[in-house]
Amino acid sequence: MEMTSTTSVPSDFQRHRTVLYDSLAIFVAAFGFFLFNIKFPGTKNFDEFHYIPSALQWIQGIENQNWEHPPFAKILISLGVRWFGDEPFGWRFMSVVFGAFTLVGMYRLAYALFGNDRRAAWVCVSLTMFNQLLYVQARIAMLDTFMMGFLVWSLYYFVYAIDPLGFDPRWVRRAGVFMGLAVACKWFSLVPWVMCGVLLLAQSIRLKSRGRFLDVLIYWIALPMVVYYLTFMPYLYIKREPAYTVWELLTDFQTRMLDGQKRVVNSHPYMSTFTDWIIMKRPIWYAFDKEGPQDEYVRGVILLGNPAIMWGGLVAIIGLVAAFFWERSKATFLILYFYFGFALCWIAIPRKVAFYYYYYPAGMMLSLALTYWIIKSKRDWVAFLAFGVAFGFFFYFFPILAALPIPSSSFTKWMWFNTWI
Repeated sequence: MEMTSTTSVPSDFQRHRTVLYDSLAIFVAAFGFFLFNIKFPGTKNFDEFHYIPSALQWIQGIENQNWEHPPFAKILISLGVRWFGDEPFGWRFMSVVFGAFTLVGMYRLAYALFGNDRRAAWVCVSLTMFNQLLYVQARIAMLDTFMMGFLVWSLYYFVYAIDPLGFDPRWVRRAGVFMGLAVACKWFSLVPWVMCGVLLLAQSIRLKSRGRFLDVLIYWIALPMVVYYLTFMPYLYIKREPAYTVWELLTDFQTRMLDGQKRVVNSHPYMSTFTDWIIMKRPIWYAFDKEGPQDEYVRGVILLGNPAIMWGGLVAIIGLVAAFFWERSKATFLILYFYFGFALCWIAIPRKVAFYYYYYPAGMMLSLALTYWIIKSKRDWVAFLAFGVAFGFFFYFFPILAALPIPSSSFTKWMWFNTWI
């Protein structure tokens, strides 16, 4: 008995150390990968026109004009500007950091979801690295980049928290902290907060566990709210007459934000619906900057999912629906729960103007769906084939993802459909 107990400790320690080393390696590789050519486009991209001025206002300590969104992501953007200046590298540096942070989170999420399977985690990372949604969002100063970084880590801890056999309050606590930070970046995270909360509460009731129920109330409901509201406290130090009060930030400011969200009704040439996103009908050009004396070159950035993942992932999702009915595993259920929850929630969200980047969280879940079938095949060549196809599409689209200079008229060769222009 003594030999068994002593040998199990190093084994468990080795597992945690391996995950840590993998995470560090993924972060470093992704950081360098996302950082390439980050100074282009040299002008502000799409919503950077809103969030970079907001970041500058946080640095200056003056009234923030982008009040319709929570402040935390803009405060994070401001760190890069503080360190590297008011120029493209400074604008996007923290997005690169959080893009790499998101990829590590996807490794961890797959690791937990597939029963601490390191191979599954690496398959998921290999696909997600070339998921063009992640690549583009990791290179632009937008709120969604930061929200997704915190959200995927919250989901990682949530997978352990929902385990009926190995419940530990620390998993709920950690998941709650990251979910609070995700909501503090963008309100979309209220959707997964509610979705996961429903499952945690339902499980505590099913198991008739008063301890679990209290842990959920404290760590999943109360704690994220505290974390969320703490991110508003920097408003107390900005130059404003009259100065903000804590009560105002907790109450009136929140209703003002909600009103600001509802009033975004102007049409936009790239506006689309959730059905467009699912079939990748209407991507969005973030930048299209002309260069040269005769405007003979352009540097473009298009948010366009990797066809292998976006369309192949849909097939995987359909297969998962069938697999769930004969398997009823936690992995199949949670992948479907997250994907459909993130994609279909836009039916109910009162937003009259929507864009393809709203599909970012759901699109990331498609890597997990593909990973499920690759692992289930138990054949290495399937994994290499999936990775090769995903990389091939990424390499093909790379010039219009990374703002490389291309002849002005050549961009149309990547536009497979008129709706992509």
